[in-house]
Amino acid sequence: MKVVYRVVNALLAALVFPATYFLEMFFIKISFSDELSDVSELLSKYIPDASKNPLNYGLQESITLKRIVDIATGKDRISTLLDGTSFSWPSALDPIKPHLIACAVLLGVALLTALFVIVWSICSNRRLPPAIVAAVGVAATIAMTIVFNRAAAHLMNGDLNLLEAVAGGGLLVSLLGQAVQIDVLVLGGFHNAIIILLGLVVVWTFICSAIEWGDAEAEAEKAAKKAKKQQKHGKKA
Repeated sequence: MKVVYRVVNALLAALVFPATYFLEMFFIKISFSDELSDVSELLSKYIPDASKNPLNYGLQESITLKRIVDIATGKDRISTLLDGTSFSWPSALDPIKPHLIACAVLLGVALLTALFVIVWSICSNRRLPPAIVAAVGVAATIAMTIVFNRAAAHLMNGDLNLLEAVAGGGLLVSLLGQAVQIDVLVLGGFHNAIIILLGLVVVWTFICSAIEWGDAEAEAEKAAKKAKKQQKHGKKA
């Protein structure tokens, strides 16, 4: 049972890393106001199907950590648009910078807890430390979600304009910025996967411990009954 417990623990924790890399990290949905109606009519000449006109129904995009890495390394088609450009943090987004740094730190904590569970499960049979650390990872992931949602709220309620912040000033950018609305900006499914996997480590630890406690009590009862029988036989003799 101890070997099975350690193997399952290590596998659950190891799955955190591919889940973080391949599963959806962010989901964003953008809509356009009526101020772009003239542009929409112009696009309709080239896109007769109104359902495929992005200005009528908006845009939505899912972004994974893998895709971010591909863009940074030039393997994604978007990287061609960024070729030769250097990234600098837009000062207009400074109000949410502490939130994003906190998200990165909390994600790092969650990943470190998963790594700890893997190493501990390989090296030791003790169950309390990995369960506690996995619970810390779950708490860190939940906190990361809360902090990210607070940062996203600034972009969705209009406090910050993402287009103006990224593209800079200018009349055209200002007009487009007013016509673009971020309807949804949330973390993708990767954080749910981390919570589930690390939560299963805690549950699995509890189940295995409960089984062992039950077996220990059963063995103690058997030993007590055996001792009573031996005492009875001794008195008769």
